[in-house]
Amino acid sequence: FSACLLVKDDNDILNEWIAYHYHVLGLRYMIVAVDAKSHTSPTTLLDRWRQFGMEIEEWTDETFMPDIYFQKAYHLQPRLVKIKKNKEKWLEGVDDQQVKQAYYDAIQDHRFRQITFLASCIAKLRDQGRTWMIHIDTDEYVVINPLLRQAKTIGNSIPIPPTAQASIIPRLLNQFTLSATNNGLKLRYPCISLPRLLYGSLEDPTLSSIIPRGYNHSRFESLRWKYHADFGDSSLNKQPKVMMDVAAIPANDKMLVENRVFSIHRPSQALCLPEGEMFLTNTKEFPFVVNHYLGTFERFSARDDLRRNRKLYDQKANVQAGKDNDPWVDSWLAEFIDTHGEDVVANLLRDYRSD
Repeated sequence: FSACLLVKDDNDILNEWIAYHYHVLGLRYMIVAVDAKSHTSPTTLLDRWRQFGMEIEEWTDETFMPDIYFQKAYHLQPRLVKIKKNKEKWLEGVDDQQVKQAYYDAIQDHRFRQITFLASCIAKLRDQGRTWMIHIDTDEYVVINPLLRQAKTIGNSIPIPPTAQASIIPRLLNQFTLSATNNGLKLRYPCISLPRLLYGSLEDPTLSSIIPRGYNHSRFESLRWKYHADFGDSSLNKQPKVMMDVAAIPANDKMLVENRVFSIHRPSQALCLPEGEMFLTNTKEFPFVVNHYLGTFERFSARDDLRRNRKLYDQKANVQAGKDNDPWVDSWLAEFIDTHGEDVVANLLRDYRSD
């Protein structure tokens, strides 16, 4: 697997994200674009993984963005934000129209950057002859569908191991016959849908006995948060993500021709399912899901973004429609240590140690 990753001051959660996906996804190659407004650099942290054997490229805006981006010619860029003045929940309580317009321009700028980066990254991976890739955020984790984990099988024939074993997701992926009907799954090769499931910030008072000694349970986003939104709540879970086999994307696909994906949730309009079909309403049709961890309010509000206010945070933070009691996710750290050894993992995750 490869990853196209956008980061902005994410160093406090980036290391866990890499370790988890290195283990369960077989992530070995990354293209990381660092936001120009980021106050911190991930280079030192990424060097730790380069020394471990990963291939990682770091891009800046100058690597992939067109000249029009730097000219801030918003009237010439594709209009990606529908401006509904005085109607956006993001801007409740903001009366200054200039402030609102500046905010919408900033969002427009950001989304143009997102769709251009993803198209450029996919094209680069395809040119290199790579295959599977993901594009998710550093607060999102690819997991086996929790409802399928409860059933212990995918369809009627593919057993799911009880723990998060090394490269388990690509190993399961390789067992699928990639068609729309196989095993009752909703697949559209080469673009497989990943519905998202929001996890709030209600604490689980019980520390899992699976967590290896010497590690601080509360430092791990994937281990700390257990309460989630309802599977069918699209207003909280929001739009899905995808994994794609870039080797199977035809050269005439619109996103490659125009160097701009249809959206970050549906990169190829021709190859990917419509977003309305990718929510978790009937989640058993999807083999994999993205856990989206809200995290603490301190982290949520750290970025200068009008969308990140206390009211919107509280709407998400207190979700408890369900709780993931399956130890599958909790087991990844122990399995990672078992695969690579205590000393190696202690060095890679030294910032997560409690001793």
